[in-house]
Amino acid sequence: MTNQTHSSQPWKTSAFSLVELMVVVSTLLIGAAVVVPIIRSSYQRDVLNEAIRGLEGWLLEVSRSPDQNGQTCVVTFTTGTGLGRGSQIASVSPTSCASTSTLTLPTAQGQTFSVGASGTTVSYTRRNAITSTSNVEVRVAITGLTGMRCVRLQAISGLVRMGRNNTSSTVASQSCNEWNVL
Repeated sequence: MTNQTHSSQPWKTSAFSLVELMVVVSTLLIGAAVVVPIIRSSYQRDVLNEAIRGLEGWLLEVSRSPDQNGQTCVVTFTTGTGLGRGSQIASVSPTSCASTSTLTLPTAQGQTFSVGASGTTVSYTRRNAITSTSNVEVRVAITGLTGMRCVRLQAISGLVRMGRNNTSSTVASQSCNEWNVL
């Protein structure tokens, strides 16, 4: 008969010590504290860009309408602060001038907007022209984000340009300082 002898080594377990676990958790928390604000800011800029691109596209659609249907299209801008998701920022009359007669802010959860404009109405006539003799600028900002985006309608010609100001979010008195960029 064979004798089997077992080794007398104690069980070895591999586990983290409390100090090691606290170091890992602390590192993760510090990383999150750095990354989360950057991601939030990037998300807010994307939402802001979405709002201004939507406004630009909608205005371009409205500007083509007088040539297609032979009638003047009047756009009215809604301004204010603390505007929530889905708030109206512009409307057009007659409603046949655009596929949607009102333009609303993106439905981004938890974002509040400020909208300012240098003029409250613009009338589009044939050949994309507007009746205003001075530029009309619509400015949009998100509460808590430094920076704003703008759409400028050139006087008489009706040319639509997008712009930004990454140092101010005061839509009532400031203007964009860089154009044709977002």
